[in-house]
Amino acid sequence: MTIQALAGLAVLNFLYLVTGAALLWLVRGLDTWTTLLRLAGLAYLIGLAFVGGVWTLLLVVGVPFGLGAVIA
Repeated sequence: MTIQALAGLAVLNFLYLVTGAALLWLVRGLDTWTTLLRLAGLAYLIGLAFVGGVWTLLLVVGVPFGLGAVIA
């Protein structure tokens, strides 16, 4: 694997974590940074499930996958 591929995977995993943390904050309301750190694994899995579900719905609807669709 190249450095660019590894960097891309790291960025994608970070986006999963940020998405999950945002959803967890909306549902639960994280009051401190330690709570966020304690629930970081759960936030990652929530983000992974949410983004995967959205991508699956986009495929079912028939939206073509391009760079813009993936980023949006």
